[in-house]
Amino acid sequence: MYDIELIRRLCAEIRAEQNSEREHDLIALLQAVIKDDQEEMRMRLAFLTSKYAAVISDAKAEIEPPPRQTFPASSERDDCSFNAEA
Repeated sequence: MYDIELIRRLCAEIRAEQNSEREHDLIALLQAVIKDDQEEMRMRLAFLTSKYAAVISDAKAEIEPPPRQTFPASSERDDCSFNAEA
């Protein structure tokens, strides 16, 4: 899983590297590590979602969305224009 020390070490090496070819290799390694972490997180979330689908569904049902405000179309509104002569 996500290893912050590995990420920090790779970033420090990239920053300090003088050889552009080695720098590109380190960047590729950093991208691979991040991609691997993201894939692992997707798998864990998919597992949790499938295992606790009923609980998640019940929790969503309990949360009632706020009422939706609707405003009349401009042709239906009262004339609210400012009358400078008044």
